[in-house]
Amino acid sequence: MKKYRKNLKIISLLIFTTISFFFLTLQYQRMNAGYEDTKEIKISKNQKVKTNNVEFKILDTTTDKNCINVILNIKQTKPGFYGMKKSNDFFENMWIASPYNYSEHINNENITDFNNHIFDMKKYSSGKDMTAKVSFKKDKLDKNSHFYFLVSDNNRFTKYSLFLN
Repeated sequence: MKKYRKNLKIISLLIFTTISFFFLTLQYQRMNAGYEDTKEIKISKNQKVKTNNVEFKILDTTTDKNCINVILNIKQTKPGFYGMKKSNDFFENMWIASPYNYSEHINNENITDFNNHIFDMKKYSSGKDMTAKVSFKKDKLDKNSHFYFLVSDNNRFTKYSLFLN
């Protein structure tokens, strides 16, 4: 009798797991329906990029002892939609990567304007053309390093890539 109950518990658990997996798969497909694959576009310095909600141009990249700085001119043309939520936090979708290495921006306070003051998100939200300097930790800069900026574009994301070396 004990063996029968043990087998019944195992079979019940397997059936529950299978049904749960099936419904979770359906939920995942429903949540992600309508979104296309991310496309990558390679850009160069001083190339102006216009999307449906932001215009930007990477002016320069510099490297110092502890960090890599990316200086860009940026203007919001419509409210942002970063991270699948309405937000103006464009810097959350910027990073530097090379093979086997990844570097996020240091923190929000290290995003400054042209005069090295903390970047004013209110001015950015109002659609003013602004210059931002975003700093990244310099762990290891490889000869194949890229700066990436992921921008939402209706039902797809576009990843803009700048070769750093």
